[in-house]
Amino acid sequence: RKKKNFDQNIESYQFWLTTEEKKLSEYDTAYLTSVRAVVIFDIPMDVSEHDICATANQYGRLNMVQIDRKTHRCIVEFIDVESCALMLSRSRQGMLFLRYFKISRIRGIPVKELDDQFWSLLHGGATRNLYIGNAHLSEQELRELFSPFGALDSVAILPHKHIAFVNMTSIKAAVTARSTLNGSYVYHSRIIVNFAKEKIGLHAVGSSSGIKTSKISNNPKSNDGHSSNVSLRSRS
Repeated sequence: RKKKNFDQNIESYQFWLTTEEKKLSEYDTAYLTSVRAVVIFDIPMDVSEHDICATANQYGRLNMVQIDRKTHRCIVEFIDVESCALMLSRSRQGMLFLRYFKISRIRGIPVKELDDQFWSLLHGGATRNLYIGNAHLSEQELRELFSPFGALDSVAILPHKHIAFVNMTSIKAAVTARSTLNGSYVYHSRIIVNFAKEKIGLHAVGSSSGIKTSKISNNPKSNDGHSSNVSLRSRS
């Protein structure tokens, strides 16, 4: 009986998503071509960047997430307008949550159109998520290493493989971090920084959802062709 109820819930959810996706084609064309971001109001203090990224990624790929703790507001900028429209539609259905917090105040906002350079980076494999190879670093050391480039979504470490995953809250920050740190020596170990696949929902929408992450050469060099040293606070 439990399995039957579970299957019925899944079928109902899938039907709802299909219906919402069909509604996207009925939206005003001018609206869809301009509204690619939302502002969420009344964000609780204990809701993190990771909570917001994980929720928004259900609907598509993200360009940027930014929280203003003073005003309790958050801006979520998608790459695709369809992703933004689907998130707004779910909010209108009263089905949008950040952990325990039901989002009731959310508004779509127009943002600047993404330029050719951005799309070139995207098709070249850029994401806001980074893979760190040859990483003999703690979580705190990784945060110290990457936080100067922008806010972090999350940090995960696989110590037995000496690899880590650092997710930034914006593609721009990830691109800059990779360009600066790939091939650098940290504590006498030369780290590899590649783009990693962004995890999105099974029913995410938008053309960028189908763009694959390209692997970058594992023979890293900095922009001037020479490896560099990165200083962190000394280990105890």
